[in-house]
Amino acid sequence: MNRLILSLALAALLVPGLRAQDKKRTDTPAVKLPASDVEFLPRAISCSVAQTRYAELAEKRAHDADVKEFARRLAADHQECTGKLLDFAKDLKLAVVAGVEKDQRETENRLSRLTGNDFDKAYLRAVIDDHEKGIRIARSRIKGDSKAELKNYLEKGVEKMEAHLKEARRLLEKVEKGGK
Repeated sequence: MNRLILSLALAALLVPGLRAQDKKRTDTPAVKLPASDVEFLPRAISCSVAQTRYAELAEKRAHDADVKEFARRLAADHQECTGKLLDFAKDLKLAVVAGVEKDQRETENRLSRLTGNDFDKAYLRAVIDDHEKGIRIARSRIKGDSKAELKNYLEKGVEKMEAHLKEARRLLEKVEKGGK
């Protein structure tokens, strides 16, 4: 009887802590959403530049021909995107250097050390992760107080990012199965 009471008491103490941990996992955003276009644009530009650099690396290092072709399209799309985002930054009189963040440089360095199928998988996972984050961030700006022209561009951009994401997932599945 004492063991049962002790077990119930212990469970009563642990359950709120477990619920708090679960709440943290679901309520805490994995990505800090920008509060303004001034916060958003440098980040978006950096992400687009990083995607271009990863894609250019994939054009040279990818093992799978479809991954190489996807990388070519992605590089072109992100070069165009970077240019447009730089135009929006210029309109806001925002000085932005089109470079990459520390974590993006680390990803690029990690990718540059891989070859063959390992490269393909890591590259596609980076594309998937970045595009999932990018879609979430772009949607937050569409709902936010962004200028109408930027919102319109982002709406089209989300469609393009979703297409990239879908293709990257398909290719990752193919590459993980051994290219069949």
